[in-house]
Amino acid sequence: MSALAAVLIAGASLAADLPALVTNLTTGSFGDRETAVSALAASGDARAAPILEALAAGQLYVRKDNVIVIGKTDGNQLTLVEAISGKPAGTATEAELERVRVNNRLRGMIEATVGSLTLMSPDARVRRGAADSLFKRPDPAALGALDAAIAAEKDPRVKTAFNEARAAIVLVSDAATKQQKLDALEIVRERGNADAVSVLQAAVNSSPDPEVKAAATTAAATVRQSLAAWEAAQNVWYGISLGSVLLLAAIGLAITFGTMGVINMRMARW
Repeated sequence: MSALAAVLIAGASLAADLPALVTNLTTGSFGDRETAVSALAASGDARAAPILEALAAGQLYVRKDNVIVIGKTDGNQLTLVEAISGKPAGTATEAELERVRVNNRLRGMIEATVGSLTLMSPDARVRRGAADSLFKRPDPAALGALDAAIAAEKDPRVKTAFNEARAAIVLVSDAATKQQKLDALEIVRERGNADAVSVLQAAVNSSPDPEVKAAATTAAATVRQSLAAWEAAQNVWYGISLGSVLLLAAIGLAITFGTMGVINMRMARW
């Protein structure tokens, strides 16, 4: 069970105000910060997503007065805003701040968590990005939020992305049945891009069920063949396009120089 799932189950026991939750991101071990990330996500506060995004990007700092700020590079200095209020907080150099450190495991967890937090954004592009994030880093703890987002979604393209993300999550869920996993494989196969291959290959590597493993292997091979055929078709098209441009250029030069008498375009007589 992920730290996020544990926090969601614990629910009320993790209730705290936002400043305390954000402060917890800056203290303790990486394991403590995973718990803090989960607690902040479980708060449902709209301000959680940009704070977590800044943490993952290495842009979350603690100032000498213990104010937690988000810093973005501006020349030799960082332009600061307060993490909680979003108000401008002046500028500073990196030497004047303490960066909140993250490791790869924590960064991956943050990316998945931010994905689930932005599923209900009013901006369709943000919702689509959240779905893509969950597809690439499926987290079973996000399934409830994703189901709610699917039920509320009106944009067909975003809804398709949500369903693809749900399929990716089903493939890594211990609670999913074999038939659910087989149905999910078909949805992921239809996506048909390199990310789909990664999800399918992960299912091949991790599934204990021989039927699911075989179906995932077949689906991954199908997508790879499709991508290879598409790449070959693109190469042919690019070759024809480039050849056409060169041919037109050669004809144009031949006509121009022939008319000017610069060169004799007739075949020489020996």
